[in-house]
Amino acid sequence: MHYVAKHLSNNEEICYVAKIHWVDYFRVICYNIYYLLCVLFALAMSGNMVIILLMLVILLVGDLYFYLMHYHFLEMVITNKRVVLKTGIISVHTEELIIKEIETIEIEQTFWGRILNYANIYFTGKGSSAVEFATVKNPSEIKQIVEDHKG
Repeated sequence: MHYVAKHLSNNEEICYVAKIHWVDYFRVICYNIYYLLCVLFALAMSGNMVIILLMLVILLVGDLYFYLMHYHFLEMVITNKRVVLKTGIISVHTEELIIKEIETIEIEQTFWGRILNYANIYFTGKGSSAVEFATVKNPSEIKQIVEDHKG
Protein backbone atom coordinates (compact mmCIF):
# COMPACT_ATOMS: atom_id res chain seq x y z
CA MET A 1 0.00 0.00 0.00
CA HIS A 2 3.04 2.26 -0.07
CA TYR A 3 2.56 3.45 -3.65
CA VAL A 4 -1.08 4.49 -3.26
CA ALA A 5 -0.47 6.07 0.15
CA LYS A 6 2.30 8.23 -1.36
CA HIS A 7 0.11 9.37 -4.26
CA LEU A 8 -3.05 10.55 -2.50
CA SER A 9 -4.54 13.87 -3.58
CA ASN A 10 -5.80 16.62 -1.27
CA ASN A 11 -8.53 15.47 1.14
CA GLU A 12 -8.18 11.88 -0.11
CA GLU A 13 -7.92 9.05 2.36
CA ILE A 14 -7.72 5.28 2.09
CA CYS A 15 -11.02 3.59 2.94
CA TYR A 16 -10.29 -0.06 2.18
CA VAL A 17 -7.36 -2.23 1.11
CA ALA A 18 -8.58 -5.34 -0.71
CA LYS A 19 -6.72 -8.58 -0.03
CA ILE A 20 -6.21 -11.64 -2.20
CA HIS A 21 -8.18 -14.64 -0.93
CA TRP A 22 -6.21 -17.71 0.19
CA VAL A 23 -7.77 -19.71 -2.67
CA ASP A 24 -5.43 -17.92 -5.07
CA TYR A 25 -2.43 -19.14 -3.06
CA PHE A 26 -3.92 -22.64 -3.08
CA ARG A 27 -3.87 -22.63 -6.90
CA VAL A 28 -0.12 -21.99 -6.92
CA ILE A 29 0.41 -24.82 -4.46
CA CYS A 30 -1.60 -27.14 -6.73
CA TYR A 31 0.46 -26.10 -9.76
CA ASN A 32 3.65 -26.82 -7.85
CA ILE A 33 2.37 -30.25 -6.81
CA TYR A 34 1.63 -30.89 -10.50
CA TYR A 35 5.21 -29.85 -11.38
CA LEU A 36 6.51 -32.18 -8.70
CA LEU A 37 4.48 -35.12 -10.02
CA CYS A 38 5.62 -34.46 -13.61
CA VAL A 39 9.26 -34.35 -12.56
CA LEU A 40 8.89 -37.48 -10.44
CA PHE A 41 7.30 -39.25 -13.41
CA ALA A 42 10.18 -38.12 -15.65
CA LEU A 43 12.59 -39.27 -12.98
CA ALA A 44 10.99 -42.71 -12.92
CA MET A 45 11.21 -42.95 -16.71
CA SER A 46 14.86 -41.88 -17.02
CA GLY A 47 18.00 -42.53 -15.11
CA ASN A 48 19.43 -39.00 -14.97
CA MET A 49 18.31 -37.96 -11.53
CA VAL A 50 20.51 -34.87 -11.01
CA ILE A 51 19.24 -32.95 -14.04
CA ILE A 52 15.60 -33.74 -13.29
CA LEU A 53 15.90 -32.74 -9.64
CA LEU A 54 17.62 -29.52 -10.71
CA MET A 55 14.72 -28.82 -13.08
CA LEU A 56 12.27 -29.40 -10.23
CA VAL A 57 14.07 -27.00 -7.92
CA ILE A 58 14.24 -24.32 -10.60
CA LEU A 59 10.54 -24.70 -11.43
CA LEU A 60 9.33 -24.68 -7.83
CA VAL A 61 11.55 -21.90 -6.54
CA GLY A 62 11.07 -19.73 -9.63
CA ASP A 63 7.30 -20.14 -9.63
CA LEU A 64 6.92 -19.45 -5.91
CA TYR A 65 9.30 -16.49 -6.05
CA PHE A 66 7.46 -14.91 -9.00
CA TYR A 67 4.09 -15.48 -7.36
CA LEU A 68 5.11 -14.06 -3.99
CA MET A 69 6.83 -11.03 -5.53
CA HIS A 70 3.83 -10.33 -7.76
CA TYR A 71 1.33 -10.40 -4.93
CA HIS A 72 3.59 -8.65 -2.47
CA PHE A 73 3.70 -5.62 -4.77
CA LEU A 74 0.03 -5.78 -5.82
CA GLU A 75 -2.15 -3.03 -4.36
CA MET A 76 -5.94 -2.95 -4.63
CA VAL A 77 -7.13 0.13 -2.80
CA ILE A 78 -10.35 2.08 -2.45
CA THR A 79 -10.04 5.69 -1.37
CA ASN A 80 -12.85 8.14 -0.80
CA LYS A 81 -12.26 9.41 -4.37
CA ARG A 82 -10.79 6.55 -6.47
CA VAL A 83 -10.54 2.82 -7.03
CA VAL A 84 -6.85 1.99 -7.63
CA LEU A 85 -5.11 -1.15 -8.87
CA LYS A 86 -1.31 -1.01 -8.87
CA THR A 87 0.93 -3.80 -10.15
CA GLY A 88 4.64 -4.05 -10.76
CA ILE A 89 7.92 -3.82 -8.94
CA ILE A 90 10.32 -1.79 -11.05
CA SER A 91 7.96 -0.69 -13.80
CA VAL A 92 4.68 0.26 -12.18
CA HIS A 93 1.29 -0.02 -13.86
CA THR A 94 -1.71 1.65 -12.27
CA GLU A 95 -5.37 1.56 -13.21
CA GLU A 96 -7.63 4.11 -11.57
CA LEU A 97 -11.27 5.03 -11.73
CA ILE A 98 -12.80 8.05 -10.06
CA ILE A 99 -15.59 6.70 -7.86
CA LYS A 100 -18.10 9.31 -9.04
CA GLU A 101 -17.56 8.13 -12.66
CA ILE A 102 -18.12 4.41 -11.99
CA GLU A 103 -21.15 3.23 -13.92
CA THR A 104 -21.24 -0.48 -13.01
CA ILE A 105 -19.78 -2.77 -10.40
CA GLU A 106 -19.89 -6.39 -11.51
CA ILE A 107 -19.17 -9.24 -9.12
CA GLU A 108 -18.25 -12.53 -10.77
CA GLN A 109 -18.55 -15.23 -8.13
CA THR A 110 -18.38 -18.99 -8.63
CA PHE A 111 -20.04 -21.66 -6.51
CA TRP A 112 -16.88 -22.01 -4.40
CA GLY A 113 -16.56 -18.24 -4.29
CA ARG A 114 -20.00 -18.02 -2.67
CA ILE A 115 -19.08 -20.63 -0.09
CA LEU A 116 -15.59 -19.27 0.66
CA ASN A 117 -16.48 -15.55 0.22
CA TYR A 118 -14.28 -14.48 -2.69
CA ALA A 119 -14.90 -13.13 -6.20
CA ASN A 120 -13.59 -11.07 -9.09
CA ILE A 121 -14.90 -7.51 -9.08
CA TYR A 122 -15.07 -5.38 -12.23
CA PHE A 123 -15.47 -1.62 -11.90
CA THR A 124 -16.50 -0.01 -15.20
CA GLY A 125 -16.45 3.68 -15.85
CA LYS A 126 -17.50 5.98 -18.63
CA GLY A 127 -16.10 4.96 -21.99
CA SER A 128 -13.99 1.83 -22.02
CA SER A 129 -12.18 2.26 -18.71
CA ALA A 130 -12.30 -0.65 -16.27
CA VAL A 131 -10.49 -1.94 -13.19
CA GLU A 132 -10.51 -5.57 -12.05
CA PHE A 133 -9.86 -6.77 -8.52
CA ALA A 134 -9.19 -10.50 -8.99
CA THR A 135 -9.89 -13.18 -6.35
CA VAL A 136 -10.54 -10.76 -3.49
CA LYS A 137 -11.96 -11.43 -0.05
CA ASN A 138 -15.30 -9.93 0.97
CA PRO A 139 -16.58 -8.78 -2.45
CA SER A 140 -19.92 -7.55 -1.12
CA GLU A 141 -18.20 -5.36 1.45
CA ILE A 142 -15.99 -3.84 -1.26
CA LYS A 143 -19.00 -3.12 -3.45
CA GLN A 144 -20.85 -1.52 -0.53
CA ILE A 145 -17.89 0.74 0.32
CA VAL A 146 -17.66 1.99 -3.27
CA GLU A 147 -21.42 2.57 -3.49
CA ASP A 148 -21.38 4.46 -0.18
CA HIS A 149 -18.69 6.83 -1.48
CA LYS A 150 -20.35 7.18 -4.86
CA GLY A 151 -23.16 9.09 -3.28
